Amino acid sequence: MSGEKWAKLVFVLVVLIVGTAGVVYLGGVMFYLLGKANPIGKTDFGTWWTYWSYYKNNPPVAKRLIWALVIPAVPIYGAIIAATIAAMRDQRKLYGESRFANEGEIAAAGLFAPKGIIVGKWKKRFLLFPGLQFVLLSAPTRSGKGVGIVIPNLLSWEDSVVVLDVKQENFLVTSGWRARYGHACYLFNPFAEDGRTHRYNPLGYISDDPRLRVGEILDLGYAIYPGDGKEPFFDDTARNLFLGLVLYLIETPELPRTFGELLRQASGKGKSAKDHIQGIITSRNYREFGDIMLNSAGEDQAQTVKVIMDLKRVDKREAEALCDEIPFAVAENVPAADIEAIEQQLKACGAEYETERRLEPIVQWDGVGLPPLSSECVDALNRFVTTSDNTLSSIMSTFNSPLTLWASPIFDAATAANDFDLREVRRKRMSVYIGIPAAKLDSARLIMNMMFSQLVKLNLDVQLNATPDVKYHCMMLMDEFTAPGRIGIIAKSNAYMASYGMRLVTIIQSAGQLEADIPMGYGRDLARTLVTNHACQIFYTPREQRDANDYSEALGYYTFKSTGRSRQLGRSGGSESESDQKRPLMMPQELKEMSQREQIINLENTKAIKCTKIRYYEDYVFLDRLAEVDPSLLTRNFLGMRRKPTQRELERSWGGWKLAAPVPTIDFDLHDAIVQSRVREVTPDDIAGGIDLRKLAMDTSKIRDLAAGQELPPEQVKGIVADFFDALEAASPSSAGDIGEEDAVSDEELARLDAEAATETDDDDDGDRATDAAEPPVAPAAAIAPIVVKAVAQPEPPAEPPASDTVGEPADEDDATEAGAEDGGDAEGDDVPELSEDDEARLYDDLPDLSDFDADTEVVHPDDEVLEDDDAAPTPATAPHKPILDLSILDRPIDRK
Repeated sequence: MSGEKWAKLVFVLVVLIVGTAGVVYLGGVMFYLLGKANPIGKTDFGTWWTYWSYYKNNPPVAKRLIWALVIPAVPIYGAIIAATIAAMRDQRKLYGESRFANEGEIAAAGLFAPKGIIVGKWKKRFLLFPGLQFVLLSAPTRSGKGVGIVIPNLLSWEDSVVVLDVKQENFLVTSGWRARYGHACYLFNPFAEDGRTHRYNPLGYISDDPRLRVGEILDLGYAIYPGDGKEPFFDDTARNLFLGLVLYLIETPELPRTFGELLRQASGKGKSAKDHIQGIITSRNYREFGDIMLNSAGEDQAQTVKVIMDLKRVDKREAEALCDEIPFAVAENVPAADIEAIEQQLKACGAEYETERRLEPIVQWDGVGLPPLSSECVDALNRFVTTSDNTLSSIMSTFNSPLTLWASPIFDAATAANDFDLREVRRKRMSVYIGIPAAKLDSARLIMNMMFSQLVKLNLDVQLNATPDVKYHCMMLMDEFTAPGRIGIIAKSNAYMASYGMRLVTIIQSAGQLEADIPMGYGRDLARTLVTNHACQIFYTPREQRDANDYSEALGYYTFKSTGRSRQLGRSGGSESESDQKRPLMMPQELKEMSQREQIINLENTKAIKCTKIRYYEDYVFLDRLAEVDPSLLTRNFLGMRRKPTQRELERSWGGWKLAAPVPTIDFDLHDAIVQSRVREVTPDDIAGGIDLRKLAMDTSKIRDLAAGQELPPEQVKGIVADFFDALEAASPSSAGDIGEEDAVSDEELARLDAEAATETDDDDDGDRATDAAEPPVAPAAAIAPIVVKAVAQPEPPAEPPASDTVGEPADEDDATEAGAEDGGDAEGDDVPELSEDDEARLYDDLPDLSDFDADTEVVHPDDEVLEDDDAAPTPATAPHKPILDLSILDRPIDRK
């Protein structure tokens, strides 16, 4: 019930009391009149009660007293009841009764809540908008949006926040305080020339699950190529190419899963895009085989016969017979890796040959190399390569147009990994500041659009509080809301995203920004729907006439009485008339003249609220919170009394990063090394102080992440350690086939050597030594230059000098040592005489006595070859503390566990 109705009700009660007194008085008068007596001068307010007390038991007199009371009561109470009904009935004014809300109505609206979004100030109390609904602030530039809404909320909002911070002032002022109270604070500034930014990689959120990733890639593709332009065909085909290339990156672990790599793959790597993509399909999903036809044995037929014997596995006679049957197939179904070797052998003999090559699809992967690409990937890429050449150029132009920003090494590095997880904003308290410089807003429209799209989509899976871990709200504080352009997921889901705990604080300069045509705006219809879904709307003093007119209409009208006077010419008389007139609560010109310290809040189910703006630098509530981070802001005047810091003191504080949370710096050299696949061997300096896993060039996606202090049973610990060393082994150049390892032995060669070693008898010591000598040494660990560690392992000690095992006579010791070092041991099947005891004694007598040397003394062999004793080799110094294998810092998709 409104205050006006309460006042009317109180007035009715007073009238009722007065009327009751009148009924009692007139009851005495009527009693005299019914008795045919003159009541003048003989009655008062107690006359009726006096007669009733004496004659109530006398029926004739009592009956007369009752009628004496009823006769005046009926008209009096009837009039009071009729007047009450008329007074309590709503009487609508002709043109409305618009006015500003009073304090009671503001309290009834819940704006004096203890928690919520700060929307203004009433006298000395902050107005906080509770619940889950959205807030819209419409204010022109330089009108105090940041100091009045953005920063006060960042210094009071307890849950997660994602803020579009154009000038980075919000981060510099508030991130330190939020970090002090348990928030993980991140600054994403992909244009930072000094590399001071956290990283965000949109492709890192694509699932590895084959059932989910296609849909997720297409969702991201629609944000890049929406297909709502004049030629949607090219957007559709570019989106298809996007699908195919992203799937290729996902299915190729050694390639970075980034937009920068996507652009590099689309460039063709020195070829046309069509040839490059066709080559990808061929190399991954086909195997090349060949048949070699021998047309002539050549000049050196004897050598050709030997080659035929090896290839056909026949004896000399059969090989010579085959030479008489030329032409014939000297090799059939030869893998592509062996064709060139056979051709070189035949060419050395002077033989004439013809090679027929063919591609065969891989039906079942044999475990060699990378697995074949998925059918979804191949289909998408084939749809591109089968397009006509005339159309391909337009498709590539459409595909590359939004991605050219990733040609910048700085931008590419800032989007190469994820330092924060957008899926965690409702599970833990975190603050993400998107610090895009104002001059780069147009360039960054795509990355901002993708970021907000993923933020909303990734958090619309589980209702707020549906599970114990989903317990925090996330406020999307979007200053310059239209800077990213139309965000499709917000346009579609703004009607229901609030129930998931995602609260919008939309800040625009005017409604015209929202109504701009797609893709810059949302169009008139969508903009109207979006504004309607903001339950709390805040207006600052407008500058444009259209905005002033709209605000005036929104505030409504009230009715007032207007008196008109008229007078006829030449006559002294005149007339007056009164009529209802309409007036806006605030006219457009009054709104444009409104004080810069005032604002208007239009809240549903409540009259408009005219209140005071907040300025955080004038309020000790916010200044005290900043002083917690930087005590230099606790300033005092010459009397020793607390004073507010000046603008220069505040700017000196936040401009010097005294109020900001720390931000890491990107290692651009490391990023370039990863992109360019520059690998080098590990040095002792690389591992002297522990292992930096960010520089580890190995796939750790299958290694389990461990929480700090987590205890595991011994079996699981052994499994994790085994996984780690398996990853190290897989990362070695000999197995991974890294660039620069031309001499690495192939897997087939290693398998052949292992088979030969297995056929040797256990008692054939000489044969064992020969096999060991032929077996290739394990390649040392390698690292991405300049310092990316490929594998971190204890360096293997040098092989023991073979002289002690292979020398037959002491006099030939030096020559035998050289032969053993150069040839790697005796050939298989050679008979090596065993040393007698006397020969062995004389051999060791010739070696230097090391007993007088320190452990660190370098011993030089007479042949100037450095020999090291395994037992005397110094053990590398142990680091003061064990390096922690914190897998959370790895540059890999964040959803890989």
